[in-house]
Parts: sequence; C-alpha cells; structure tokens
Amino acid sequence: MKKLLTILVTLVSLTSYGQVIDWNNFDSEIADRVLFIEMNKFRDSLGLSTFVYSQSLHDNLSTYTTDQMVKERKTFHPTKNHLLEKTNREMKKELISKLNLKLAEWKIKLFGPYEVCVANFVQLNGEGGLRYHSKTYNQLAKKLIKHWCTSKPHYKTLTDPFGDMSSGQKTLFSVGSASIQIGKCGHTGDDKIYATFQMYKVYEY
Repeated sequence: MKKLLTILVTLVSLTSYGQVIDWNNFDSEIADRVLFIEMNKFRDSLGLSTFVYSQSLHDNLSTYTTDQMVKERKTFHPTKNHLLEKTNREMKKELISKLNLKLAEWKIKLFGPYEVCVANFVQLNGEGGLRYHSKTYNQLAKKLIKHWCTSKPHYKTLTDPFGDMSSGQKTLFSVGSASIQIGKCGHTGDDKIYATFQMYKVYEY
C-alpha cells in the first residue's frame, strides 16, 4: 500500500503538491491530482484499499460534474446517464492497457459511479477583504475530505471497502478521480470552490 502511495505522489511534483495557491490563477489540474492523492492517503490511513487513477473517468465524468455545478452555481449531482456508455468503454481500454490486465473487455464489469460533491465559500478577513480557507493545494484537498467526512452518507461512500457483490464475481480493484473548479454562488455571487470525487468498483466476471 505504501509503495502504491509513493507511485501516486509522482503524479504531482513535490513542489506542486505543496504549492501556494494563486487564487487568481487557480490550477485545476494540480488541484484534481492532489485531491486524488489525499483521498488515497485518507483511505490508506483507515486500512482500506486505495484507488487506481483513471484519466477517462476524470475527463468524462469528474470535470463534467464540476462544469455543471459551476454553470448552475449550486452543489448537486448532475445526470450523467448519457455519458456512462462512453466512459465505461474508454475506462476498460485504459485500465487493460495501464495495468496490463490479461482480460478481455467483456470480462470486466464496472459498477458505479459512486459520487460525492461539495462547495466551499470564501471567508471574510478582519479587514473586510476576501481570502480562501487554504494556502496550498494539499491543504485544500485535506479540508475538502474533512468536510465530506462530517456527513454520514458521504463518509460511508468514501470509506466503502468495495468488497465482492456476489460469490460469482471477483473484485479486482477500485477506480477514482477528482475535479475542483472555482465558480460563483447562485445566491450571493461570491466565489465558491466546487469539488467532486467519482469512484467505480471493478469486477471480473
């Protein structure tokens, strides 16, 4: 497990991982990958399996979710049924190639997506200006996860052991990806941080 986390950290350079956030030039690519790493560290700390990163899941569902939240200026779970077939097809090809799975696509079953979403406001400082909760991308990621954990349904989703569904199916691993974007609040017009994390269970028939 520790070896996996070490490999995952290479997704983001150590400089980027602790990089101070320029809120006028927010880097969603760094934020997304750091949130993914912090989620795996969180699960590992509980003795749970960690997620395999999927670029297909990120590009098709995670960014779509935050895109819609930013567009609608609210936190919700947008309908993604029209994206699932394409996402599943691309994820299977990606995972077979990335992990060198000796399985045909039809032997792989994807169960999901599981999803959590959240939005955080800015804070007012003592001088009446605006500042965000976090100075670095890893601080932001940790606070988003902590916020999800205050909700029992969200905590249950994030700490799912992703075990077997039935005796006829073998659990291979679980897949995840994250997305963070800056948008506006629909009620006040203030800046908000919109974030989401998607998860899939991967089974072998």
